[in-house]
Amino acid sequence: MSDARRSGSDAVAALQERAKELNCIYSVDEILARPGDTATLLAAVAAAIPPGWQYPEICSAWVRIDGTLYPANAGTAVEPCMREPVRLRGAAVGELCVYYREARPERDEGPYLKEERRLLHTLAERVADFLLKQQAERGAGESAFPTGSEWRLIVQFLEKMDAQLLERITRKMLTHLRWRGVASAEVLAAELDGATRALDENRPIGTRALPEVPLSAAQVFRIAADALDDEEIVRCIQSWISQEKIAFLSHALEDQGSSLGDIIGALERFQALAIDEDELPHSTRATLRVGLLRRFFTDDIDFINTAKEVVRVDDFHELTRTLLYPQGSHGKLGGKSAGLFLAERIVSASVQKQGVLQGLRVPRTWYIASDALLAFLRHNNLEGIYDQKYTDIRQVRQQYPHVVQVFRQALFPPELEKGLATALDDLGAQPLIVRSSSLLEDRTGASFSGKYKSLFLANVGSRQERLAALEDA
Repeated sequence: MSDARRSGSDAVAALQERAKELNCIYSVDEILARPGDTATLLAAVAAAIPPGWQYPEICSAWVRIDGTLYPANAGTAVEPCMREPVRLRGAAVGELCVYYREARPERDEGPYLKEERRLLHTLAERVADFLLKQQAERGAGESAFPTGSEWRLIVQFLEKMDAQLLERITRKMLTHLRWRGVASAEVLAAELDGATRALDENRPIGTRALPEVPLSAAQVFRIAADALDDEEIVRCIQSWISQEKIAFLSHALEDQGSSLGDIIGALERFQALAIDEDELPHSTRATLRVGLLRRFFTDDIDFINTAKEVVRVDDFHELTRTLLYPQGSHGKLGGKSAGLFLAERIVSASVQKQGVLQGLRVPRTWYIASDALLAFLRHNNLEGIYDQKYTDIRQVRQQYPHVVQVFRQALFPPELEKGLATALDDLGAQPLIVRSSSLLEDRTGASFSGKYKSLFLANVGSRQERLAALEDA
């Protein structure tokens, strides 16, 4: 494995662990915010801890407060275990304990990651806050903590776990406040960025050092708390965290060196994160959709402007399940494929889908990327075919029967042959149509109707016979 690929794999693993940690803290916060007795809630906290660790399938945890274990049936911890004290007003009143039931390789602290130590410390603080709140309610009859403070817990968590992410989110919040017209946010931005610089016409702006004023998360979020309601702050933070999580997909689409396989792998990761696309900022949704449309179909601006309003990232994930492409492919899908994809999305999004269009059905289709033809030519040493289109038309007509036979006797590259067999198994023993879908065909303003062929296959006989007929077509 190359250093670059290994580095990329390490980054992916780190992101996955970070997502698990965030989900763990959110789960514990949600549990401790529920009504219920202390024993039930602390037992639920213990059950929510293992999914945040590197090997959740063999991980166990318990909470001990004042000598009582939660859950009550918790067994003896298997060493080495990770322990973190729970402190109230500086005094330890219990601990959280996490351990693996089987041996695992050495990492930063025994088999545990240094990030897991910070996570356990944060969880212990959450339990301590919960116990303080319980004491305050018993003593004063009211909560010692402000209501609606979910965003404060998220900010505190990020401050401890990922200061760089918090800085980026703070910057986004400052921009959001300025967009909302909050005067104090404008003043703070001016202090951070220096005096407002006029953009004079046709004159370069001189470079000057910015004042070394750190961006204070506490200051920005104090302004946000005064200007926005808690629900909007939470919605913004969650949206920006989701945006950070899926940055890998944007990077893959922007990188001209990304192959189809790279893009499809990034789409698989996006699906695995189970992110709701509707929760992403509008600009992020548009960027992803346009990037995918350009990568899979076309740069035609009219097509993109229409399609980006009706397609979703999930649609491309479905498309890739029936897509055949050579190794290292940078190809696209042709005009018929693009038109069929867009038409199906427009119909699905139409209110008429529930009425007159209800019975409209799109044929089950497998697609082949455009550069599969180039892979086919290279695999059979047929590069000499390239210059045929510049030959005199009379020579083309003379050579055509020979070229047809050469093609029919040639072999597909192994990955494409395997893909065709998979497609055949998926489609089953029913009649098929093999259709052209050239990049020059069925585009906006250039239908080329009937320019290429559509071949009908009875698709009968043994599996090998049906596959041979498909390859021949």
